[in-house]
Amino acid sequence: MRKAANILLIFTFITLGAGTSHADLITFEFSGTVEGVSFDNGTPTEFGVGDTLSGTFTFNSLDSDSNASATHGYYLGSIVSAEILLGSFSASGSSSGNILVIDSTSDTYSAEQISPAGSSVLGQELYDFTLAMTDTTATAFVNDTLPLSPPDIADFGDRTLRLDFADSSFGNFGTVAASLDSFTVTSVPEPTSLALVAIGVPFVLIRRRFRANGILSKNACTPCRADNPSGLETREA
Repeated sequence: MRKAANILLIFTFITLGAGTSHADLITFEFSGTVEGVSFDNGTPTEFGVGDTLSGTFTFNSLDSDSNASATHGYYLGSIVSAEILLGSFSASGSSSGNILVIDSTSDTYSAEQISPAGSSVLGQELYDFTLAMTDTTATAFVNDTLPLSPPDIADFGDRTLRLDFADSSFGNFGTVAASLDSFTVTSVPEPTSLALVAIGVPFVLIRRRFRANGILSKNACTPCRADNPSGLETREA
């Protein structure tokens, strides 16, 4: 039984190590006000000017820059999921998206999710979501490193959210343009901590039970061996 307890302990640490990769994911939350709606084939009823466009996107904080330039950071495929809400319209995407960080004559932060899945609007599907901020004073960034906390929107003079729609034949297009009013980080529970609670606590309880039964104590069975040298269980008749 002591061997079983040790195996459980080893399994606990293996599980904790395997779960740490999820701790690399960070979720940003955004919100803005729609300033323009333009569709080639009509006026949507699902949303309109003045409505709130909000959502989240989650990215891998360990993704590396695929561009060798010291001023242009291309984090391709870093976004792993996104959620978008606008009026009665909603969309979500699990396909890869990109983050762009530029530290040059103008500083830029851009996040793009391609082909989020949502309901059609006037026969058109959402094929692109973009959050973009530009600072023409070039003081927002000091390098092109991937920000692990949302850049302060007050540092950017131009802050926009954009949804692009199109029908299956790309004959009609639609666009929703919004100002970016809020950009914050959403807390994501550390899976390592959750695993510690989910697996470590049961291990402690089992270990206590073993100890109470004399299984993990070296001295607990000494009297037993003195009374029963063979080690075999005895029962009263």
